[in-house]
Amino acid sequence: SGPRWQPGAGGMCLHTVILDPSNPDRIYIAISAAGAFRTDDAGKTWRPINKGLHSQYIPEPTAEVGHCVHHVAMHRSRPTVLFMQKH
Repeated sequence: SGPRWQPGAGGMCLHTVILDPSNPDRIYIAISAAGAFRTDDAGKTWRPINKGLHSQYIPEPTAEVGHCVHHVAMHRSRPTVLFMQKH
């Protein structure tokens, strides 16, 4: 994490895009070498949703940005619950 986005070791691949069925302005994405992010304004602004995660393989294991997320899935009946697969 830092003042600028830069490609990580594997690049910045967008792996997942999820539209929230209960809120058309809410979108979730998963990006390798960056993490998972959420927007509540249809993509105008984004915020990381990785707080509290731990990844031993990154320089700062508890960083909010920098996790290598390969897939995010939404719980069918509880759209505020997400499942994350990391590298």
